[in-house]
Amino acid sequence: DQLSTAQRLFAKEAIVLERLGLQHPQIPNLYAYFPLLVANPLNNQSEELFYLVQEFIDGEDLEKVLNSKGKFSESDVVDVLKAMLNVLDFVHSNGAIHRDVKPSNIMKGRNSKLSLLDFGAVKEVTAPTGVQRGPTTICSPEYAPPEQIMNGTVDQTSDLYALAASCVVLLTDKNSSE
Repeated sequence: DQLSTAQRLFAKEAIVLERLGLQHPQIPNLYAYFPLLVANPLNNQSEELFYLVQEFIDGEDLEKVLNSKGKFSESDVVDVLKAMLNVLDFVHSNGAIHRDVKPSNIMKGRNSKLSLLDFGAVKEVTAPTGVQRGPTTICSPEYAPPEQIMNGTVDQTSDLYALAASCVVLLTDKNSSE
């Protein structure tokens, strides 16, 4: 049952990512997605792993930039905010929620373009209210709103909260829970 659910969710998420990446220059293109059977070296049993093949973005994620250069200036954070609000507006306008916005999922390319990565937690909005609840909470707790952590409730504002928490971390170089 769990494998079947994982396969279904993986395929759905890959289809959403493929659609979004083809239409927005700050979302990496998805080239392929597939399951692969591999032998687990610990127990010699076959396990099915799921893979995504995406466009390579040459650069560093903002968490690494923060760790190497220290806190961001206000103008740098405003640039991040504008760029990611543009991407999130597109994502939300296309019926999806990212669910895991954080500095390590924002890539600064060598050309200084910012891209939003890791759509592994993407959720399609299917409920009339836009609110999604699920059996699993997928997020990074230090960036997620309380309702997402406590009961898995997500909507577009969850991404905005996570972006705001990310901006605070970039500005202060302190963990969002401090």
